[in-house]
Amino acid sequence: MQKLYKQFGILNLFCPFRPNGAYLLRLDIYEERMVCRMLCDLARTEGIANMTEIKIDGKAVEKLAPDFIKKIPEKGSFEGTYFCPPDKENSEFRESLGRKYLDWAN
Repeated sequence: MQKLYKQFGILNLFCPFRPNGAYLLRLDIYEERMVCRMLCDLARTEGIANMTEIKIDGKAVEKLAPDFIKKIPEKGSFEGTYFCPPDKENSEFRESLGRKYLDWAN
């Protein structure tokens, strides 16, 4: 996937309707920072426990801090695994993320 992300850009391939997976994002890269923002918004809405194995700048953290979610840093790295059980998925919110960050039409 890393090769595809580099070739096409992660924002062109990321879909809020299929966010489950492991991520290693460089926050100094705008597109990767936007994916981090969407993942944090998803975790805040669908359940903060959906984001696991979190590392910020290589240091393990127990859970996402509200300050981090509110203001994603413009440098450093974010690592984590997002998994939302199907019964907890919020389709309306996921669609709103697409409209807000990915320029999807209404």
